[in-house]
Amino acid sequence: MPPMQRTDMTESYEVLKSNYDITANVVSPIIGGWSALAYKVESKQGTFFLKVYDKKKSGTATVLKNIDFCMSVVSWLENNTQLNGRINAPLLTKQGNVRAETQDYACCLGILTVLRSEERRFQHGSKRSWLVL
Repeated sequence: MPPMQRTDMTESYEVLKSNYDITANVVSPIIGGWSALAYKVESKQGTFFLKVYDKKKSGTATVLKNIDFCMSVVSWLENNTQLNGRINAPLLTKQGNVRAETQDYACCLGILTVLRSEERRFQHGSKRSWLVL
């Protein structure tokens, strides 16, 4: 899933299938935050939000060190507050982890719950990203 070569998405399709059992039809880049690249994943199983962290990027180690705790907070907010259905809560991998990893990248997947009007802001330069990350 090389971030600099967004046209070569073969590895992201493999990560989705092997770790989440999701067969992606389309993986499209969208504006992410400072710590990761973001992608919209469309499949028969639904529409998802994929964050891809480059392990070689400075600062990524700190984010990945804290990601399990951060994702548990987002999951709690999704399950226990009025934010239910309004945030992109993480999905666990088939192995029960909040992230899937390759040698160079770490990936987190969530169900895309962003409204269409908010999705347009992603496409027009908004810096809004996944809650917490």
